[in-house]
Amino acid sequence: MTNFLKRSITGLVYVVLLFGSLFAGKATFGLFFLLITFAGMREFYLLVSRNGIYPQVWPGIAAGFSLFLVIFLFFSGYVNATILFLPFVFLPAFFLLELFRNKETPVQNIGITLLGVAYVALPVSLINVLVFPFSHSAGFYSPDILAGLYILIILNDTVAYIVGVPFGKHRLMERISPKKSWEGMFGGVIATLVAGYFMTHLFPFLDLRQWFILALIVSVFGTLGDLAESMLKRSMKIKDSGSLLPGHGGILDRLDALLFVVPVAVFYLYYSGLKYTLP
Repeated sequence: MTNFLKRSITGLVYVVLLFGSLFAGKATFGLFFLLITFAGMREFYLLVSRNGIYPQVWPGIAAGFSLFLVIFLFFSGYVNATILFLPFVFLPAFFLLELFRNKETPVQNIGITLLGVAYVALPVSLINVLVFPFSHSAGFYSPDILAGLYILIILNDTVAYIVGVPFGKHRLMERISPKKSWEGMFGGVIATLVAGYFMTHLFPFLDLRQWFILALIVSVFGTLGDLAESMLKRSMKIKDSGSLLPGHGGILDRLDALLFVVPVAVFYLYYSGLKYTLP
């Protein structure tokens, strides 16, 4: 099987599972992204467990898992706000556990463990804010904004690649990612802005101005997220973050843009005074 065919099949399965879980309801959404949190954090810790650094893999995963779970349960209306304090118990726990591990780099170990929570689990947990809009009743679930963001991210990546391969002459950041070009990036920006117009018809939960701004956020911060993950892999001297997705690499190779887009999108939607409206 060629790499292109393998990549196409894997991509199709991933997209079907993703959008299937989103539109099947909040329970399947929660389960799918709990698994994504687990897989992403495990992959991150395995990726950085080099050069004498030993993160607390399973305690870190447990912290990220609980962070997503409590935020999901709160926003979905199953529990009250008091449960949101639960993940904070992991902070002193990381220090206490390191006391008994007898490793030579305790500060780095704790720092990398916390970085895994901040880099992977926190952005994935913030997805709950997008699918449980604050302007509606507690537990109201709508996958529209997240589905639209995913479409924009996929389109931005795809068009940037299609334009960049034949026309890319000026490197975007060669020391980090030699194949990315300014031409490819601008191709992705234009395609994503055009798609923003169609998002208003496909997902009228937001208006045209909101989708245009989200399209810009995807183009800029999605690209930065991709570059950040490339920097991480280059520092570890590896090509892919893992091998979970045949033809694509690891789960972080598919999440890199989303991890940067979601926090900025949440900030924009929640602190710009905008209100979501029912279609």
